[in-house]
Amino acid sequence: YDDPVFVTENTVVRNGISLEGIRWSLTSIADGNWIPLTWFTHMLDVSLYGVSAGGHHLTSLLVHIANVLLLFVVLRHMTGRWWRSCLVAALFAVHPLHVEPVAWIAERKELLSTFFGLLALGAYVRYVAERTLGRYLAVAVLFSMSLMSKPMWVTFPVLLLLLDFWPLDRMDFSEASDRRRVLLLAAEKVPLLALSLACGLIALVTQRHTGLVRSLETLSLVHRVENALVSYIGYLVKTVWPERLAVFYPHPGDTLPFWQAAAAAVLLAIVSYVAFGRRSRQPYLMVGWLWYLITLLPVIGLIQVGGQAMAGRYTYLPLTGFFIAVVWAVADLFQGRRRAAVPLAVLAVAIVLAFSIVARFQLSFWQNSLTLFSRSLQVTGPNPTALLSLGKAYDDRGRTEEAVPLYRQALRQSPEAATVLYNLGVALRKLGNSAEAEAAYRKVLSLRPNHTDAANNLASILAERGRYPAALKWYRIALTGGETATVHGNMGILFALMGQRQEAFRHFDKALLLAPENAEIRFNYGRALEGAGRIEDAITQYLRAMQDRPGFTLPYCRMAQMLENRGLSERAGTFVEWARRHDAKACPGYP
Repeated sequence: YDDPVFVTENTVVRNGISLEGIRWSLTSIADGNWIPLTWFTHMLDVSLYGVSAGGHHLTSLLVHIANVLLLFVVLRHMTGRWWRSCLVAALFAVHPLHVEPVAWIAERKELLSTFFGLLALGAYVRYVAERTLGRYLAVAVLFSMSLMSKPMWVTFPVLLLLLDFWPLDRMDFSEASDRRRVLLLAAEKVPLLALSLACGLIALVTQRHTGLVRSLETLSLVHRVENALVSYIGYLVKTVWPERLAVFYPHPGDTLPFWQAAAAAVLLAIVSYVAFGRRSRQPYLMVGWLWYLITLLPVIGLIQVGGQAMAGRYTYLPLTGFFIAVVWAVADLFQGRRRAAVPLAVLAVAIVLAFSIVARFQLSFWQNSLTLFSRSLQVTGPNPTALLSLGKAYDDRGRTEEAVPLYRQALRQSPEAATVLYNLGVALRKLGNSAEAEAAYRKVLSLRPNHTDAANNLASILAERGRYPAALKWYRIALTGGETATVHGNMGILFALMGQRQEAFRHFDKALLLAPENAEIRFNYGRALEGAGRIEDAITQYLRAMQDRPGFTLPYCRMAQMLENRGLSERAGTFVEWARRHDAKACPGYP
């Protein structure tokens, strides 16, 4: 889904910690967000573990454990309630909805944002105990670090106002005389609110720039509000009864029945009325309920980013408020009843164990992309995103014949989906159907004229057919979407075929400047140099290609052929032997 963007296909991240990487993380808006601290941890993981998934999962798990402990410590410090805080933290730790942000490596940003957010919350509690500038600055710095991990905590200033009411007891909404106090406490949050607004604006601009934000023309405000209302209730249902969880729930668009949205609105209004009405006797009900509503607001879909209706990862912060409200309400209901203490403790342990078992079951679907997106299709029915992702998973495993029907099914549901069309084109070309692949690429480019990969692949098809001028046109269009090593490397091949060797060398040099360790580009550069009679330079490129990617057998075979042509059969055989250590079928034609 987006692990390639964050780790597996991100060349900067795959290089580990470096000054260039840190500079890139501070200026990059990849994935539509400015999240430098998240990028930094991914680079650190690569430096520690390489691209082996186990180490990356370990880091995410450790951050989650830290969040559990932080939540317990902060909540106990604010309320003085040990067992209640412990139960809230336990529910937060094992709830099945929280499998998604912990198991999904690309969702490290959710874990980090919460880690720094909880630290900021703890710093605020210390500030309330002794209001000094240094302690306030600590809150602001930690809050900034949370926003630099993911802008999920933009509602933090409002959350602090709720906590000022309960459990910090800094104001009383029920007292008219306390209005001035409320205003002063609100003014205290203005610098933090300014940080929230700045971060929110950056996120909105970058997400619009990357095309992630859907316009009102494609999804009306009415349909957004309807889905938001139903999602608020849907999250609560899945919290209480966490079954049929999926990585992707498709947005219903204009197909959501009005009665569902109306019923959800009525239910939300009733709960809000009850919680607000009992704010004096049971303040935790109002605080916990508003915590849930407000912290979920940035991702509830009023500003629709992506094609999902809801997502389990979005509950990582909001469900804490719901847990607080329920745990405190049940504990107070049986307060002073000694006979109820043991049954309540047994019930609490049973609920935590039950959630743990369901979470373990949910983890079984996170083994790989095939299990994950197959499960998503089982839960939600066919939807373009899950079909595309499952098709890509099959394609990546060399099972391209199984991927094509999934892509075609996704296209029937979403004919204008450029990403599906592009992946279909890639699969068809692998299967030798270049004519239909060309048609798919042209359709992609009619929808997204600056689609670099589609333009590059279309140009390659045309070049294979000897239509060099048309291919050159599309390669140049591909470059308008951004300078890439692949396009420059392909242009080098094209110019070599056209006999324009100096122009070919210029593009190969540009390609290697962008991707100095790309063995395929070095091999193709070597072939062009060899064709120009620059044998020593060609050998240099072949040897470097072998060094950068030992399992890439073509440069070994080419070296063997060159040596064979010079009558050096014994040395040629050595290179063939090296190649066949990586691939037994390498260098066909040699004994």
